[in-house]
Amino acid sequence: MKCSYSILILLISFQTTYSLSCIPDQELEYSFADYDRTRFEKKLNALNLTKVSINRMCAVLITMNYEEQIFTLDCFSTTIQNTSSDDECSFHTAFAYEKDKKVILTNELELACRDYDGCQKRFIFDYVPWLISETYTDLYQALMPFIVNHKPSGQCFTAPNLTERCSKNRCIAQQNSITNVFEQFCENSQKFPPSVLIYYKLNQITFTERRTISFVCEYHECNKEDIFLQIQSLININHSISYLRNTIKNRYYTHETIFQTSLSNYHNGTNSITDNHSRTSKSTGKFQSSSSDNENDNTIQATTFLSLDKTTIKNKTSQCQFHRTTFIWYLIYLSLFVLSFH
Repeated sequence: MKCSYSILILLISFQTTYSLSCIPDQELEYSFADYDRTRFEKKLNALNLTKVSINRMCAVLITMNYEEQIFTLDCFSTTIQNTSSDDECSFHTAFAYEKDKKVILTNELELACRDYDGCQKRFIFDYVPWLISETYTDLYQALMPFIVNHKPSGQCFTAPNLTERCSKNRCIAQQNSITNVFEQFCENSQKFPPSVLIYYKLNQITFTERRTISFVCEYHECNKEDIFLQIQSLININHSISYLRNTIKNRYYTHETIFQTSLSNYHNGTNSITDNHSRTSKSTGKFQSSSSDNENDNTIQATTFLSLDKTTIKNKTSQCQFHRTTFIWYLIYLSLFVLSFH
């Protein structure tokens, strides 16, 4: 009996030891004018961390509102899916025509991690200064004539050579970079105002990415392909995410170097691999409720996203997660086996 209790205590201790600590679920708001990097980092470092269950990782959604000159940090934890989506971050840019007759720019960046306790903070430190300065002014000016157009409403394209009058007089054209299928349809839900929406999904391990551009408009035949191609060309020239790409790669290679150095030291008998070093950077996008890739109705999201193939690059975090889970189940079975004899 003492043996079985010892095993159960060991199991509990193992789970506690390997659970990750994150900034707990909360939304924080800051002003652009009051942003000072040193003071901001002190505020974030002062936040308490909370342990999450072993099948979850830390995440943060950073939203930039350039009209009100504020940004919000939505901190939370998300379930590990053990798929390529765990490695993805999401970056969304919206130029939307609002009720007060202004085109409002919004940027949203969402990432997840499980490299070390409070890893959300590193993302916030890395990306907030870039997002504050990235206002895409040239693109904003170039897109205005397409979004704000006072031509009368009329027909919308619902296929390359087919038009019809939509019930809400609002049209959509969109295309994603995986299939390159060009889609045209009516936007009858009125969830989205006239706008240009750019969605990126970037894999932080394989560095692959996909992009969807959506154009919502409400004047006669505004979603025809030649108009969309003009918008796409402007985005290709003026919507840079080089900083995001480079930071993701630098972060990955930094963790890879740390892991390989620790592994080498371990084999040489000079050091052991710590838990922090044996985890590699992982990320995923939330956007399940507002920007799901799985929506089948004719809304703004692309309906033809394909899952990314697995590559030969090994994910140390997934391996570590697998071994921990296997060991936990082994302890459970062992404890039940011992208890069956008492």
